[in-house]
Amino acid sequence: MSGRFHGRRAVVTGASRGIGAAVAEQLAADGADVVIVARTAEHHPHLAGSLAETAAKMRAHGGQVEILVADLTDDVDRARIIPEAEKALGGHIDILVNNAAASIHQQPSEFPLRRRRVIYEVNVHAPLDLAQAAIPGMRAAGEGWIINVSSGSARMQPSPDNAQIGVYGS
Repeated sequence: MSGRFHGRRAVVTGASRGIGAAVAEQLAADGADVVIVARTAEHHPHLAGSLAETAAKMRAHGGQVEILVADLTDDVDRARIIPEAEKALGGHIDILVNNAAASIHQQPSEFPLRRRRVIYEVNVHAPLDLAQAAIPGMRAAGEGWIINVSSGSARMQPSPDNAQIGVYGS
């Protein structure tokens, strides 16, 4: 690959599967040292992918890969992500990819508070908290990149399912 991220340190949330796993692997292929974050460390009986699987693919590219299991719904747990990543990689984080998401589809009239809290903790508070933790190191270095992966669900399309994705899309 290009090596364009050689010497860069990155954190990718939601890296056990899907977009997060693909982004993490590409960063590793391009030379970055990467901390991958999710709740699923090992094989899960009902979910595809795990941090261990993503890390195995990334290690084929060389570079440092670290696994950090964290629950982004827990403010104390997510507060340790950037400091632990910086310690593991030996310096400030250059690239933060906020990819993790909580998508719960349900009619708003029946949407319980605990589910709303999960969505907002993961989709709103976690990316902001992680950015605030990473920004001081980026500022000191004079550069850095924060990528917030989002969803087109905020753009409502005519559909009977619209009401069920309203909280997630917000």
